[in-house]
Amino acid sequence: MASLGWQLAIQTSGREGSLALLNGEHLIRTYPLSAQLRTAAAIGQAMQEALRALEQAGDHLEFVSVAVGPGSFTGLRIGVTAAKTLAYALDCPVVAIDTLQVIAAQSFPLEHNTCKLMVASRAYRQQVFTRTFTDKNVHSGRSEVMSESNWLATVASLPAGSVIAGDAIDTLRKQVDAPQPERAGKISNAFTLVPAFKAQPQAATVGRLAANESFFRTRCGAFELLPRYLRPSAAEEKRRSAEHS
Repeated sequence: MASLGWQLAIQTSGREGSLALLNGEHLIRTYPLSAQLRTAAAIGQAMQEALRALEQAGDHLEFVSVAVGPGSFTGLRIGVTAAKTLAYALDCPVVAIDTLQVIAAQSFPLEHNTCKLMVASRAYRQQVFTRTFTDKNVHSGRSEVMSESNWLATVASLPAGSVIAGDAIDTLRKQVDAPQPERAGKISNAFTLVPAFKAQPQAATVGRLAANESFFRTRCGAFELLPRYLRPSAAEEKRRSAEHS
């Protein structure tokens, strides 16, 4: 597959985000976005800097990539809206990447011997976003949302030697350290936990995945791009409950 040229990758699904400018799979520059800077205004400024640098070099963007979730409702709306706006303005395609696939792609190189990787991200409201990958295949498994109790039961059934990555491992550590009668199921320490800071999804990884042919062929137009929330927001759930009460 020939080089796909320049792309701008966007990742705002968590508390902290980032943008990345890539040429094919080669990272050129990263623009970090702290929790305070993960706003439409800050992203717009970072995008302008990247586009200005390309213009000065006589180049232009070929496509945009973005992590579409699951993740923070606010973060996803900001990132997806930015990607849609940029793709529409430049009349270029967008490649949508599942956030849990991003975490898996960052975690596989850290644990070379694992055949099963579970990615688990906090969804709050006693829920967890999760996906289990096998044979180091970033396309395996299916992203879903589980209650914390069901997720812990699933963890208890994992074979020894499995690896778990994502910020939900803090919940798991509490279960491992808890006295035996208080544990949810047969949670043990027979698996490896990837430190949360190493599994924090990065825009650079979004871009490298998007430059892969298997992802790039799923590209879409700006108006087709949608976030993957996997569940209704708290406000939507509250409204539905009120409607049925």
